[in-house]
Amino acid sequence: MDELLRLLEGHQATATFFVRGCIAERRPEVVHAIAAAGHQVVSHGWRYLSMKVRHTRVRV
Repeated sequence: MDELLRLLEGHQATATFFVRGCIAERRPEVVHAIAAAGHQVVSHGWRYLSMKVRHTRVRV
């Protein structure tokens, strides 16, 4: 992530990062680094179910 943030800074670009809640909870320092660098952090839900579980649940 540090390399990506440096790359964006080098191009004076900002980005929107869609972060799953379960990742943000485990790695809050990454979310803080993204925001501190001037980028937008947006929730992308909490977690995903595997496609197999989703498919099974739809069929039941």
